[in-house]
Amino acid sequence: MASRDVLDEAYGRLHRSGPEFGGDEEGNNGLTNHGPMAVEVMVRRGLDIDVDRWLDSYVCRLVDLPAPSDRITEETWRSALGDGRRIADWTDYFSRQVAERPWREVLVTWWPRARPQAKAPSTDALPPLSAAPLAGDGDRHAS
Repeated sequence: MASRDVLDEAYGRLHRSGPEFGGDEEGNNGLTNHGPMAVEVMVRRGLDIDVDRWLDSYVCRLVDLPAPSDRITEETWRSALGDGRRIADWTDYFSRQVAERPWREVLVTWWPRARPQAKAPSTDALPPLSAAPLAGDGDRHAS
């Protein structure tokens, strides 16, 4: 299987997963889901690791992605920034953003907005955002 196919399949398995080890109802203490980043490294570095087998053992550590609670918009994003309870709302927001315009435009808009959040504990807003250039060319929209 081609590396792009392996990545697409792995991302599909992880897409609706939440963070590792849960956290509380306030969105605290859950660890970021590092599955997408780990798979990216395995495949792009050509490591001799069975990605499917690794995912089989990893996904049991993840909680389900919660349901969206309140739609994030251009007018409301500031109040949602840094709120761990809003992970599903952010997933929905960015899915809409990259469906509407090229990911590079989304990156240019969101890099300065998300950068201050990188200092927060267990806030991995920047790695997934900054990994977008690895996903393909600038003319594609994410699907």
